[in-house]
Amino acid sequence: MLSNSPSNRGRQGATVVEFALALPILMLFFWAALEFGRAAILQHAVDNAAYEACRIVIVPGGTTSEATVAANNILNTFSIRGATVAVTPNPITEQTTQITCQVSAPASSSMWGSPRFFSGKVLSGKSTLIAERTPSLQATVLGP
Repeated sequence: MLSNSPSNRGRQGATVVEFALALPILMLFFWAALEFGRAAILQHAVDNAAYEACRIVIVPGGTTSEATVAANNILNTFSIRGATVAVTPNPITEQTTQITCQVSAPASSSMWGSPRFFSGKVLSGKSTLIAERTPSLQATVLGP
């Protein structure tokens, strides 16, 4: 328990000053952890969007527009704006053996706090999957 002795009254002032100096530094570290955590979540979302877009388009009859819609649905869930989705090859034929989907988005447009630290940075994800076609075409991709 604190007593009101003269020595403790002087120490209470020092505690307030120490707290006033330490609090901004502590808040800066907390804010930085949130921002870099958000960046990691956004990177994972972009990777997942590329993978899910590729999964949509590898089945017979899948189209690049369906893949783009699937990727954008995931990206919209995380408020990622300005993303581009590229599917290669385009168009996809029955002889297509591998399909690659690449998703990229500017990091600064999707951050919460201070987008200037991420200006010029691009979040990108890429997924390549074997198309679900006839077994003979799949054998040519996998090799002997």
